[in-house]
Amino acid sequence: MRSIKRLRDFRNWCPQPSAPLSSKIKRYSMPLAAVLTVALIFSASFSAFSSNLISHSSAPVVPLVESFSSDSTAPTLLWNYSLGNAVYSPAVSNGVVYVGTSGSNIYALNAENGSQLWNYTANQEAYTSPSIAVADGAVYVGGFNNVFAINAKNGAQLWDNNYGEDARYFNSPVAVNGVVYSGAQEGGFSSFNAKNGHQIWGYPYDNQSASIIYVTSSAAVANGKVYFAESDQIYALNAATGAKLWNYSIGGDFGSTPAVANGIVYICTAAYNIGNVYALNATDGTKIWSYTTNASISSSPSVTNGIVYTSSYVGTVYALNATSGVKLWNSTTSSSGGSGDSSPIVVGNAVYIGSSNGNVYAFDTQSGSKLWNFTVGNTSLSTPAIVNGVLYIGSANGNVYGLRVSPPSLSTPAPSPLPPWSYTQLIEVTVLAAVIVVALIVLLTFRKRYSMFSAKQRSISKDGQT
Repeated sequence: MRSIKRLRDFRNWCPQPSAPLSSKIKRYSMPLAAVLTVALIFSASFSAFSSNLISHSSAPVVPLVESFSSDSTAPTLLWNYSLGNAVYSPAVSNGVVYVGTSGSNIYALNAENGSQLWNYTANQEAYTSPSIAVADGAVYVGGFNNVFAINAKNGAQLWDNNYGEDARYFNSPVAVNGVVYSGAQEGGFSSFNAKNGHQIWGYPYDNQSASIIYVTSSAAVANGKVYFAESDQIYALNAATGAKLWNYSIGGDFGSTPAVANGIVYICTAAYNIGNVYALNATDGTKIWSYTTNASISSSPSVTNGIVYTSSYVGTVYALNATSGVKLWNSTTSSSGGSGDSSPIVVGNAVYIGSSNGNVYAFDTQSGSKLWNFTVGNTSLSTPAIVNGVLYIGSANGNVYGLRVSPPSLSTPAPSPLPPWSYTQLIEVTVLAAVIVVALIVLLTFRKRYSMFSAKQRSISKDGQT
């Protein structure tokens, strides 16, 4: 007996050979089969459900309207609202149109119907700039001797960094990443904290020193740099510190706000009876090319899809190759001309621009052919804004217009509520959930029974060894 006990102890102590492969397959076959069954049932049920969801007439499919294409049909007037004084360039944000007027007022209008939401009247010495900036729930405006901010929802003043008697005539501000940039026609360029209006830096002056340069344009901010015009020079400053990076000088005056695209700065001049479009290297300011037009240019260039669009003072619209400066086409706003002070804007396949002859024009971006013109009054002071197929523009006669020029954007869902799910789809979802629950119960039951069976087998085997 003692020898038999020693033999059993030796067998228990020695490592036993692993179970054969067939035993492992039997051991895991039922759980694997259960899992595969659940996966197949789930896939088939979901496929049937999703197919029905797409094809069923009451499924919640969001329709998308067609994208914009050039159309020779004149636009539809949606609304116009009279403000009494000449209206400058509008800014549109979150369904609201914000505009400034020559009467030192700022207005907020409903973008759908033109109804007034609020208006803000600046102090009697205020000089509201031709256009305003809207960002982060605030409206920023350049004034006679200040830059100030208004709450975009209710028109309440947020801050005013009044410089006192030292008149500066600040240009249209630009708001980027919590910083407001603006230059003054009677001295210097500054950046301000967008939350409280405190000056961050000034070039080349601060609040105590005398004015040195006379900024004649709004700014363009791109890739950590600020670009603006000062009489016959264009400057590039470090956007964070205000340090000068470079400046480029010409013989005439820069009459427009620069545009920056693909590492190139584009800007136009307003010399007497002649105008030039310049393309400068955005890094060092070296000239890449220039193009001479038939008259001075005070409108700002627009750069889209490798083409530069601008308009001369006599109403000629130009399209230039953005890389080489070669003219692609030019068109006139009318046989009698018309001031092209309004800067062009490109949306889809059309170039839109206002004119002093009382019309808004649309030209084809590729050929320059006129698509339509619509009479609204002298719009040379206002650059149009287009949001969801509606063009907003102000006129010198004191009106703001909303014109439907194209369908809404392709990415914008049609304004209709989603239909509720049908009873059929509700049943399909219920059945799918029930199938998954039953499959999981079966899987857990098999695992429990298999564990009990395995435990009983191990017990029998152990008893047999004993």
